[in-house]
Amino acid sequence: MKVVLKFLKLPLAEKVLYAEAFPVVVLTGFIVRVVPFRFLRKSLVKRLSTNTSTRPADLTEIQKIVRSVDFFSRFHPFASCLTRSLSALLLIKFNGEHAILKIGVAKDEHEMFKAHAWLESNGRIVIGQLPSKSQYTVLDSFFG
Repeated sequence: MKVVLKFLKLPLAEKVLYAEAFPVVVLTGFIVRVVPFRFLRKSLVKRLSTNTSTRPADLTEIQKIVRSVDFFSRFHPFASCLTRSLSALLLIKFNGEHAILKIGVAKDEHEMFKAHAWLESNGRIVIGQLPSKSQYTVLDSFFG
């Protein structure tokens, strides 16, 4: 009930943002699980690497987008770091802002392979926090 009351107190623009975030998170989670990454990568490069703005991004707006994605990701069983980062990137681009989706790999303390996706804007990580960014080798970046 507290969540509903909190939602009702939000400004209209943020309510609309939450309404946009829900289907994006659900569909992105499904697509990331079903579509092979090489096909997803082609689509990302084609759709996200164009018209990159040179002005600094509005971090206040980006944080609102990130909050909406984080909210719905809590209820999505397949909301991985890639799902969350990609959902936020799509919404950020849709709202006229820009960020960079980064995908990196590393080995953990047991020499096991691990991967992580995060989103950066104005040089700051906005979603997919890392204890140490330097431990990951960036394999790919997508601009939105």
